[in-house]
Amino acid sequence: MQSLDEIQFGGRNEVFKPGDDGFYGGRPVRWFKDRPELLERIVAFALERGWSDLILYGEACGSGIQKGVRYVEGDEVVFRAFDVCVGDNFVTYDLFVELCEAVELPRVCEVWRGEPSLAAFDPLLERPSLEAQRNGVRDIRGVAEGVSSSGPTRFCGTKWDAALRGGLAER
Repeated sequence: MQSLDEIQFGGRNEVFKPGDDGFYGGRPVRWFKDRPELLERIVAFALERGWSDLILYGEACGSGIQKGVRYVEGDEVVFRAFDVCVGDNFVTYDLFVELCEAVELPRVCEVWRGEPSLAAFDPLLERPSLEAQRNGVRDIRGVAEGVSSSGPTRFCGTKWDAALRGGLAER
């Protein structure tokens, strides 16, 4: 990756063709295109480390995207990163956080870290949403983060992180 022209956008199961801004009327892709300085910082961060292939995983949130869940007020669409893959390997959670902080990329709230178990995860679903609070949602009753987990990866062993997802899901 040498320039912003090489950046590709996609969804869960597809890479969008050039000129195709994808789902939700293109709102998630426009979130990035409206922030070229953010894209430039991400590219620079990757190139400084010798990374030529970076995949950024995240969640678009907002009006008309999640049904029955509200992480923002009004019509706003936001993006929150939850993982990064370099080549075929996911980076450590701490390196992911370093990248997000260095390039000022919003990421999901870390709501828990430790040994994975349902006993640890279940109470998280009862806590008010940190993401909704961070985004200024005034009525946060019934809005909670889910938990996303990463199993074994070739790069960093096993990592578990809490992420903005709709329930307990293995990634």
